Amino acid sequence: MSKIYDLAQIKGVLKWVQAVPEIEKGFVAYSEGKAVIPPVGEL
Repeated sequence: MSKIYDLAQIKGVLKWVQAVPEIEKGFVAYSEGKAVIPPVGEL
């Protein structure tokens, strides 16, 4: 069963998420060859 969240609920959760440090960790892992990314696609 799916649940639909409205914008206010999403923003309420995201204000507690610190995304930038996690994105930085991802770039470091990629540069060290420890991450796999999908090929570039086209829409």
